Amino acid sequence: MPGANHNASTQSQREPWLDVARCLGCLSVLVIHCPDSACNGGLARAAIEYCAVACASVLFFMISGALVLYRPVEHARPWLKHRLGRVVIPMVIWTLVTLLVNLAAGRLLPDDFAHRLLMIPFRAQEGAFWFIYVVVGIYLLAPVLAAWLARCKKRDLQLYLGIWFASLFAPTLAYFVPEVARVTDAHYGYLYHFYGYAGLAVAGYYVRRYGMFNKSPWLLVILAVALLALPVVLRATPLPSRLWSPRLSPGVVALTIVVFASIKHIPPCRFTSWTTRLAAFTFGIYLTHKLVILWLLRPLVAPWHLPYLIEMPLTVALTALIAGGIVALLKRLPHHRLVC
Repeated sequence: MPGANHNASTQSQREPWLDVARCLGCLSVLVIHCPDSACNGGLARAAIEYCAVACASVLFFMISGALVLYRPVEHARPWLKHRLGRVVIPMVIWTLVTLLVNLAAGRLLPDDFAHRLLMIPFRAQEGAFWFIYVVVGIYLLAPVLAAWLARCKKRDLQLYLGIWFASLFAPTLAYFVPEVARVTDAHYGYLYHFYGYAGLAVAGYYVRRYGMFNKSPWLLVILAVALLALPVVLRATPLPSRLWSPRLSPGVVALTIVVFASIKHIPPCRFTSWTTRLAAFTFGIYLTHKLVILWLLRPLVAPWHLPYLIEMPLTVALTALIAGGIVALLKRLPHHRLVC
């Protein structure tokens, strides 16, 4: 995924733990998109998907921030041209492929195809690609944020992140006191313009530069266990899931930060070379996995009506192998960076 692809100028920035984070993020994306089980899965499925949400796109926003905000951008135009080209061109190509496949299969009418083609610059036409549109916004902000972060003191950054994290509670406040916090308004509201994914990118930068609980890493384990128990507790309350399960809910964001910081504490091991190799495939797997699931695995696996705890790992493994094989073949082509 974006952040998993580098040119020669960024090779010096590569850190093994970031590759581990990419691999975990890619696996989590597959966990979210793969299950199509006839069996609900109950509490186990809810817990697994809660963890997967925190370790998927939310984690990738932190990875992107750790990479693109870590050093100031000297020349914005060539930097943006390179960064945006590496994510936008492959996304457009695979969106076109997806639309053509749906058109050929009769799932899309010609008029709808033309309309959706014209809408590509404005919103994602393949559901999973919403992530790219957010990343584009973060990249456009990155030269400004990186220049500020280079001069920002740690305490000032902590204040910024503290206010941002507090803003994540705005939907909760709106639920209990709707006349005070109208966060659903499209133009104004309680911290509306501060509440968003850019804060995750800054948090990713913070963790890479300063870490968390460096002297007591076991605190991260305790926090992770507590945050994993949170959805189990909240499911037993009358609170609607929209307050604690979305990507920008405080619990999910806190779990993501803890996971990212925990990965940073993992010492280098003999598997580092494998994660580095696999990380180079994550963006391509992300681009191709939905086609693999919809047109290959769903017709193959769904008729068996397997329990969730069997179907999910089976489908994830098959998707990773098939999509990874497709990416490996594409990488043999000239100019393969245009598609993966």
